[in-house]
Amino acid sequence: MDITDEAKPGKEQLLAIRVTNPGGNFHWQDFDIMKWGEYNIPPSRSFTGIIGRVKLESVNPVFISDIYMQNTPELTKVNAILSFTNETSSSVKQDVELIVNEKGNPDKVVFRQTLKAISFPAGNHEVTIPVNVPDAKLWDLSTPELYTCNVLIKKGKKMLDQDKKDFGFRWFTVDGAGSSCPGIGTSDRFVWCLSTLYCLLYRKS
Repeated sequence: MDITDEAKPGKEQLLAIRVTNPGGNFHWQDFDIMKWGEYNIPPSRSFTGIIGRVKLESVNPVFISDIYMQNTPELTKVNAILSFTNETSSSVKQDVELIVNEKGNPDKVVFRQTLKAISFPAGNHEVTIPVNVPDAKLWDLSTPELYTCNVLIKKGKKMLDQDKKDFGFRWFTVDGAGSSCPGIGTSDRFVWCLSTLYCLLYRKS
């Protein structure tokens, strides 16, 4: 959320966040339509809240707005889908560097690629970079190996913006269909998914 117009430089700021659950309840029924102002919506659960850190960032006019690490059936290959925002009125060209390292071990770099003079048109722009790490350690329930994808926007040697995203090399798939489905597979074996709403599990219990 952009609060540029509301934040006053040199003054104390108050950040207030409200989490709303229209019709939130702790009952299992969630199929009755309810009115919320002029909208008709299904009721929701009362389980919502702020579960992560809230932070404020001062960003360059051209900045990284999102990093999505898309896994693929080829376990050691992922797609880094990078979203950028250019808040200027014209297109600009900057370098983009992507570095993947083992989480907690920045010296263990397993992938690096630099895209020179990428054009960022005004507004939002998306770039996809295929990442292949043949010797990647696979994420599994017993060995949740993680990596960190670091993305940098540079102008020459000057860094304009940076962000990072942790991820694992893994792939989930459903083998078969219907009540005879043996389960959900991750990487190369089956797993059993647990849920608070156990009656809604794909696999019958």
